[in-house]
Amino acid sequence: MPWREPHERLRSRRDRGGGRHPHPRSADTLDDAALSGEGAEVAARLAESATRALGLARGLLADSLGAGLEAQLEREARSIAEAGRSPDGREGIAAFLDRRRPTFSGRR
Repeated sequence: MPWREPHERLRSRRDRGGGRHPHPRSADTLDDAALSGEGAEVAARLAESATRALGLARGLLADSLGAGLEAQLEREARSIAEAGRSPDGREGIAAFLDRRRPTFSGRR
């Protein structure tokens, strides 16, 4: 499954091209400069997002395979509450209510 930005909508498998990467390239068409440029773009987008929430989601995903359902749901509830109390969480809620794009600071 290709990387999804947090704000991207999920589409049906058919709309996503059957689950293939949205920008397929052969190995001989992807040079180091292109890879470096794309990596820098992704890093910049991630740095402008709610970084604490991304970290919490990453931790939840990493722990999910070894956790039972009840324990995982409990961890998710705690993570949602923690993210919502953060400055970026409050900014995300305010932006949603104001129907505008959020401006995240990356602060916890």
